[in-house]
Amino acid sequence: GIRRSYQALTERLGDPDVIADSKLLMKVMSDRSKSEDVVTAFEEYSGLSEELTGAKELFQDAGDDPDMKEMAREEIKEIETRMDELEAEIQILLLPKDPNDDRNVMLEIRAGTGGSEANIFAGDLLDVYRKFISEQGWKATTIDS
Repeated sequence: GIRRSYQALTERLGDPDVIADSKLLMKVMSDRSKSEDVVTAFEEYSGLSEELTGAKELFQDAGDDPDMKEMAREEIKEIETRMDELEAEIQILLLPKDPNDDRNVMLEIRAGTGGSEANIFAGDLLDVYRKFISEQGWKATTIDS
């Protein structure tokens, strides 16, 4: 699956033929980086699954010790919460990527009919887009204002 192809791509990065061909190297690195987030999240999920098993065993082995049972119960709750978060993250990561995600966008904002109020609205809209762009960490260039 994804983990196997990720490992194969990682191994290819050490191949002298790949290193010698810069275009192929860029392609392999790009393909590897696309699956890296999914593999990392899945490995964390697998580790948490093992921790959950251990915490459940600790809960069972605690016997009549209420402090141990409470500690194990809290650990189980934390692990299950994180596993749910990771499961949702993995589902999002597995969605197919839009081919336009890496492309640039040109946005044109014009004041329509309405005189000065339309100009004010267009300016406010531009400010909203600029704030959104900066929050996303994107780069914006104003061509003409």
